[in-house]
Amino acid sequence: CFFFLMIRRPPRSTQSRSSAASDVYKRQVHGKDLLNALSPVVDKCADNPPAIAALNNLLGALAGQSDDHKALVADSEVKKKLDDLAAKKTPQDKDDALPAAKQELLKAVAAHDPTKEPTVDAVKAAAVKLADLLADPGRDPKTPESMKTNNDILNALGPVIDKSQDNPPVIAALGNLLRGLAKQSDDHKPVVNNSPAAKKLEELGQKHKDGSKQPQLPVAPADQIPEKRAELTRNLSDPSSPEVKPQINQLANQLAQPNTEKPTPENLQATKDLLDALVPITENAKDSPQDVAAVNNLLKNLAQQSPDHSTIVNHSQPAKILSELPFKDVNGQPSKSPAVLNESKPNNLEEAKKQLLKDLNNVDPKTDPNLDKVKPSLVKLADLLSEPKTEEPSKKNLDANKELLNALPPLISAAKDNAPVIAGVGNLLRNLANQSDDHQGIVNSSLPKKKLEDLALTNKDGTKSKDPALKSRADAIPEAKERLKNALKSADPSKPETIDAVRANAAKLANELAEPNTEKPTPENMKANKDLLEALAPVMEESADNAPVLAGISNLLGNLAQQSDDHKNLVANSGAPRKLDGIATGNKEQPKQLKRDEPQKQQAAAQKPAPAGQGSALPAAKEKLNDLLKKTDPADKSKAEPVRNEIAKVAQEYAKPEAETPTPENLRTSEELLDNLAPFVTASSDNPGTIVAIGNLLRGMANQSDDHKNLVAGSKPAKALEELSLGGPTKKPALESEKKENRIPQDRRSLIASAKALDPKKDPTADKVKADTLKLAKDFAVPGTEKPTPMNMAQNRELLSSLAPVADKCEDNVPVIAGLNNLLGAIADQSDDHRALVAGSELGRKLDDIAERNKDGTKSPMEKNAAVVPAKQNVIKAASELNPKNPDPLKAAVVKLNDLLSEPGRDAKTPESMK
Repeated sequence: CFFFLMIRRPPRSTQSRSSAASDVYKRQVHGKDLLNALSPVVDKCADNPPAIAALNNLLGALAGQSDDHKALVADSEVKKKLDDLAAKKTPQDKDDALPAAKQELLKAVAAHDPTKEPTVDAVKAAAVKLADLLADPGRDPKTPESMKTNNDILNALGPVIDKSQDNPPVIAALGNLLRGLAKQSDDHKPVVNNSPAAKKLEELGQKHKDGSKQPQLPVAPADQIPEKRAELTRNLSDPSSPEVKPQINQLANQLAQPNTEKPTPENLQATKDLLDALVPITENAKDSPQDVAAVNNLLKNLAQQSPDHSTIVNHSQPAKILSELPFKDVNGQPSKSPAVLNESKPNNLEEAKKQLLKDLNNVDPKTDPNLDKVKPSLVKLADLLSEPKTEEPSKKNLDANKELLNALPPLISAAKDNAPVIAGVGNLLRNLANQSDDHQGIVNSSLPKKKLEDLALTNKDGTKSKDPALKSRADAIPEAKERLKNALKSADPSKPETIDAVRANAAKLANELAEPNTEKPTPENMKANKDLLEALAPVMEESADNAPVLAGISNLLGNLAQQSDDHKNLVANSGAPRKLDGIATGNKEQPKQLKRDEPQKQQAAAQKPAPAGQGSALPAAKEKLNDLLKKTDPADKSKAEPVRNEIAKVAQEYAKPEAETPTPENLRTSEELLDNLAPFVTASSDNPGTIVAIGNLLRGMANQSDDHKNLVAGSKPAKALEELSLGGPTKKPALESEKKENRIPQDRRSLIASAKALDPKKDPTADKVKADTLKLAKDFAVPGTEKPTPMNMAQNRELLSSLAPVADKCEDNVPVIAGLNNLLGAIADQSDDHRALVAGSELGRKLDDIAERNKDGTKSPMEKNAAVVPAKQNVIKAASELNPKNPDPLKAAVVKLNDLLSEPGRDAKTPESMK
């Protein structure tokens, strides 16, 4: 066995801004490296649906980690490429469209007449279109022809800017275009920054609304950027202040050259704060072309400092406001520009879902190769759901989403060679899951999600890629079989512990075989399986009244059958399923086993479903069982017999091969049946007949198709049967080795004692604390293990209080600190009350403090800032009390203050501080 220690930080009660910024920065750096590396993969695998499905799954999982992760994914190149692929629009398409878009803009500019609204709208639309094509860096080539056209555009835009000084939307559109063009490459930046268009926008930004020129503040040195940015951020609390506009222009001028400022965590966080503060003045800019130009200049220059700056700027609210501004005219009314069609998306999700369902029902994936008919409605719905929390998690919405998800599997199966459709489905599932926790739950348990995951493991030749975890599981199967065979040999009905050993080992082997195709049908494996099935038969007869044992054997047969067709035939021809059928129906006289030399075709013919004209008994049997389950109280023992009989009838229908095709309607009724069955598993823990009947039904349903198999695998009754087979809600005793003693109270007391006895000078006492900490963390490893009772919470408070001094005494003992962190994370996961207790604890604060120190023990910049004021007071006091014969107190105070002021910007420029 391998044990992995996860060092988990407890929730922070207080986190300094610099620390938070550092954490976000580190997460973004690693995330960006991954996403940047994946971007070329989309281009190279555009015709490989499994690879596209895998990327979509990964992006969905990554986006679900936090809001920061979500924003990072949303702004990534790989996400844009997947979206383009879903819409069958590749980066090359965008590149090919650039020359035409440039010519379109030049033509519109040549015809521009500010007195004729259509020509103004044409310039706006052409500028917006070209800016959209230039949204990603590197789109515009650096060829002489392309750069000449760029120069022509920038020269031609100068007069347009002069004529549009009373039209904020046009100014915003041209500002966005220049920002997009500048970020194409380092060669593009100087071309844009030195152009007449850029200079005219800068001049416009430096004017008052009446056209008069604002006073220019001198350009401060680059090392004063943090100071000037902080000053502007503070002053933006009053956007009407006359100091704001000159300071915006001054900071823009300081940042005029690319790479002037490094993307440190502090600088990036300060940039975010500034952008947040800019929102009010940007929102009011719709009435002032001068304000639009000023903000645009600042955003353009900020974005060119580094890729990290660019990401923050492009994802900011001011950038969004400016990008939407071109779609409104000078009166604030919607523009007539064709580009407006992309701005106001009708938020009619219900209509879009109905359209997609209609398209899915009108296209038969098996007979109609033109799956692109579905794509427009697929892409449209994904686009409507692109923003989180667009749709409320109401019952009506969730039911509609379930219906939609049930209709998607046939499309996914048929689109295994159609990467754009697979990308479209992946985008839809990812966006749907982002709406709420309830949405995420139904998506993650849905068949489309499982089919995409399965497709992600499919090679181009149709073979399956094995998850590395499956390899180790396959290696464990022979050992698990051997343990079960030994338990079967030792089984004695007069000794309950031996029968329970069979149950436990059957459950363990079933768990090893939980994934299809884990075991290959080699002659050696099939012989071992045949011997195992023969050994199971007598134990099943002796355990006819032991529901947990039968549940375990039923799960084992189902998982064994799904390994391959050879496994399925072996299980079907063994005596085990027929014995389970007999127990389920109450018929002790078992059907005779087929002779070994009887052709399998004869068996299949006997079980062949009725011809299409005669209909099948399965739909009626399912409907009858569903109605009975809805009307019956699972706890009513008087109804147990009729329920069992109806379950057995449906199981017999499902025993026939291909009894049910995986149509959306069949899968919907099967899912409904599984939901209704779930409470009867728990209620029938002492009724072996019902338990076996349910197991037979689930096994038969799973054998119908891969879609049925996925549906059963994630269902509540399957989980309940597994729990029962593992010694869950049952009267049967668990194995001694399986009994879980609650060791938390004892191990908690032991850790409190070792914490109190800690002497950092004595290694054995520190080792004892470390060992007891790890032991208790392991006790808490599973969330929800401990209930937040008053007694438990009081003991946890005592524990955290006793551990606080340990953090001080062992701050240089990495294993002890790591163990404490791990323990706090595990305790916090128990409940909301536990989490609140950890967050407010002194130990949590001490660990935060240790985490925020530098290697040399010095404090973070924020802590230094806070220490400046008392250090100044100490100098004043020491100076007033100076004894010339003993200058040491003053010297120490001065040295301390000097250290705190060793870096620029540490001391605030407030009147109090300057005084």
